[in-house]
Amino acid sequence: MRINDKEEYNKIKDTINMENLKKIRLEKGFGIIKTASLSNLTESTISAYECNLKTPSLPSLISLANLFNCSLDFLVGRTNNPNITSASQDNNDFILNNFNSLNKDNKLKAEAYIKGLIDGQK
Repeated sequence: MRINDKEEYNKIKDTINMENLKKIRLEKGFGIIKTASLSNLTESTISAYECNLKTPSLPSLISLANLFNCSLDFLVGRTNNPNITSASQDNNDFILNNFNSLNKDNKLKAEAYIKGLIDGQK
């Protein structure tokens, strides 16, 4: 999906609701300081996300989802289920099918990107 105009971008951005961040943070017994430290974000950023004063970037969302082992959809308020569901299998099929349609150079780039993401989790 490509967002070509600012109005459409703002509509999508306005649907992001980070209240589930606080919910899962408290369920896991994490304070704001611990969450900030483990996700490489600042305490004020975590607080701003939870109060919907700031919209997280995709890398920040991925970092938080990895930390709490939950889906991005849960963090942005698109679902109340933090667990990855059968829709994940659909995503896997989508990724594999589309990966196979890439040319050799783009396959190498995709593999390098995935390896970088994995290394970043360690």
